[in-house]
Amino acid sequence: MSMWTTVLIASLSTFALKVLGYFLPESLVTNQTSKRIIAVLPIGLLSGLIAVQLFTTKTTFAFDGRIVGAISAIALLLFRAPFIIVISLSALITALGRYFDFWL
Repeated sequence: MSMWTTVLIASLSTFALKVLGYFLPESLVTNQTSKRIIAVLPIGLLSGLIAVQLFTTKTTFAFDGRIVGAISAIALLLFRAPFIIVISLSALITALGRYFDFWL
């Protein structure tokens, strides 16, 4: 299966789920349990995406500059640095580490 086939299948299934949402009864979407699940679902999905992109290469686990860049970004965010500074310094730290072969 090619990458474009996968992208098209994912896009069509996402569209179908969105359309299906219009046909669900309102009581199914407005109860407290559904509201809690709907509120935290994007957080879980985004966390999973970040973890996969951060810790893997194609098919294997990897420890490289991406992890160090993410750790530096988290540290800068904890110190409430402006977002542009967080992105710039994290990219710089990752690039310098790769240039000087500090990690794989």
